[in-house]
Amino acid sequence: MKLLRFITFFNLISLSLFTQAQSISKIAIHLDRTEYFPGDTILFKGYVVTDGVLDSATRNVYIDWADGEGAVLENNVYVVVDGVFAAQYLVPKNYTEHRILLNAFTKNTFDFPNLIYDKSIAIYQKEEKIVLNDGMSQIPELIVYPKIKQMLLHEPVGFLFKNPANTSFKGQIKTADGKVVEEFESDKNGEVNVFLTPEANEYILEWQMVGGEKIKTVLPNVVDHGYKITVGESADKYKLTVSKVGKINDEVIVQAYLDHQKLFDEKVIIQDGQDVKTLVLPKDGLVNGVLQFLLYDSNGNLLQKEGLITKSQETFITPDVSFVNRSSEPLGKNLLRVQLPEGELANVSVSIIDGIFPLDSTATMISDLLFKNIAKKPFENQFVQDITKDERYIAALSKDEFIIPDNGKRKPDDILLLHGKMELKEKGKKKIEKTLDNLAEDGKAKRGISFGYQGELDPVMRYMEVPFDGENSFKITDYVPFDTVQLRVTQVEDKMRFIPFKVNYTFYDMSKVDTLRNIPYAGSLWINPEVEKNPLLDNFRARYMATLLKRDITKLDTVKISGKIVNEQRVKDLNNKYAKSGLFSKDGRGIDIQGDKESKGSFNLFTYLQLGKIAGLQIISQPMTNVPIVKFKSDVVAYYINEIETTAEEVSYLAMNEIAYVKVIEGPTPTVSRGPVVAVYTLPSSEVVRDRGRLVDLQKVKGYTSLRPFQSVNENLNLSGFGDRITLYWNPILVYYKNVAAKEIEFLNNNRAGKVQVTIQGITKSGKLVYFQKVM
Repeated sequence: MKLLRFITFFNLISLSLFTQAQSISKIAIHLDRTEYFPGDTILFKGYVVTDGVLDSATRNVYIDWADGEGAVLENNVYVVVDGVFAAQYLVPKNYTEHRILLNAFTKNTFDFPNLIYDKSIAIYQKEEKIVLNDGMSQIPELIVYPKIKQMLLHEPVGFLFKNPANTSFKGQIKTADGKVVEEFESDKNGEVNVFLTPEANEYILEWQMVGGEKIKTVLPNVVDHGYKITVGESADKYKLTVSKVGKINDEVIVQAYLDHQKLFDEKVIIQDGQDVKTLVLPKDGLVNGVLQFLLYDSNGNLLQKEGLITKSQETFITPDVSFVNRSSEPLGKNLLRVQLPEGELANVSVSIIDGIFPLDSTATMISDLLFKNIAKKPFENQFVQDITKDERYIAALSKDEFIIPDNGKRKPDDILLLHGKMELKEKGKKKIEKTLDNLAEDGKAKRGISFGYQGELDPVMRYMEVPFDGENSFKITDYVPFDTVQLRVTQVEDKMRFIPFKVNYTFYDMSKVDTLRNIPYAGSLWINPEVEKNPLLDNFRARYMATLLKRDITKLDTVKISGKIVNEQRVKDLNNKYAKSGLFSKDGRGIDIQGDKESKGSFNLFTYLQLGKIAGLQIISQPMTNVPIVKFKSDVVAYYINEIETTAEEVSYLAMNEIAYVKVIEGPTPTVSRGPVVAVYTLPSSEVVRDRGRLVDLQKVKGYTSLRPFQSVNENLNLSGFGDRITLYWNPILVYYKNVAAKEIEFLNNNRAGKVQVTIQGITKSGKLVYFQKVM
């Protein structure tokens, strides 16, 4: 942002600016639609904007997804490239609530909860009636904006009256003795603007609901002396006029904020013989946002707030959208032409959905970037975010001061690297230290680990040698993981290959949370009141849900764990060899440890059992230890090694290459009165295979969440469920270059072949916002 100057209108004296706070990144998110079914895929595109343009310095955006109470379901991290990111989230197929919440944040907003982007996403559950909140049937308190401390005698003031229930009302403004000075009626959304010039000392607002209920609200007191501010605007500047009424010579303070930045804090004295002082703010250098002026008396009491939107006439771009070819056939092919003004370099996202499906037109990237998450306290009742009603936002935003972060520097941000730290027992640590010291004495290089990685879709595992960069820790600098990957680590030095270890990986470098920092107000959940009355939508749901989970696009985040068919004969042979004549000869379920390749990558028996080998067995991890609590159903298990009762800790010391056979017994046996039991049988030392077990750490780790292609057009028109799609087209990375003003979009109808709703959102390189939404 350029240096801003305020000058007096009469004397042209420059005013000093206070140090500006850091520029805070804003996030806007465009969803392919705004209501989803359980098991559905939420497709989204995010924009990160700083100082009015796409942020090229931010590399990572973090999103916490949560249920309606704020309990986090999943933590994800996304790569940001030139200010944009795109991915998807799979709604759990057994999800029963009516909304999913999210927090999106960067490193620079993590420490400021009210700067974190929050959103409420509606989940359509046909079986239950949707209720916004329990208080909607009650009569709410009328909200009056602006909330000024006092009115000045004979000085006009404008009020915005708002009914949070979004229903119409009639009202009157009366003097204390009952004289009616103003009558008005709100629009159907419960909003009305009223201007009042006070001529008396006290005014009362009396308003009446459609149902007949009446409520009285006392308006601010009227005084015969004091100060006020008024804001005017011309083509190139804003004029802020400070006026005094009556005989008063006090000093007042004027502050100005542009979104999260404090522009100035200035003392103003109006000399005797004068009634006003005018300050001029040039528009040059101001980014798009909310400009707020605050007036304080000398004791720090807030007297008045005024605000406006800083934007030029060319802030918003509306694309020209038209059909080139329009098919009325089921699964018919359509061609849509989207054109921007020539010369604009733009990054936009396009969503086309079935026209019968409800879509929230209030949550746009314009409202996200200009109005969202600015004030110190969340707005309990935000206005419908219609870009044609800017003055209503200003009134709402004037409720509170803006957040001004107290740290002046942006935190450095770069692509996240995968870090690993090897956990070893004290004996293993000493052995490694001694081996490395011996290598150094002999003049040999200290070699690290062999690191293998394999993505979900990769046919082979790739390997590299990685040195240690600290005490048994390493950093992977040549590989950035996307989605879930399988990682394999072994010691390179022969003398250390058989020292047992476990690798702890860190990739998500923020503190993970259990509850969202901002839980969106329940009333912010947009619900179309016609949803429950829409038989088309109900029928749509029945067809859609029947095929939803069969389509690949609904399985984006599932992790396929390769299994092995149990060799029943081998298990029987092992039971005869180790348990036939013992305590557990006839009971329980057996596991062939050496016959299962997944045992090779397990740290100990507990991490192996966590792979779900025995139904009903629960492994409850304990912090700072490798010994969990193990239960079978609701009962804590007992442990036996070679049919001698022992402890969980002793079991954890066994290497996987030492264990031959494991039995899990659900309840008491004829010879053992207690239960359940985990019985471990070990191999004779002569049969232990020395190249198996703890020398390898094999595990799955989730990295960045990457974008998966959307199935917009598929040559196989008989694909199961393809005709029941709601989202017909989704493209989050449609880019316009300077020499390409128009693009043609091809998409297929679903089985209905009705009207479609087209939404286009984006931002140009110069910071202009692109927005289009229409049923076509």
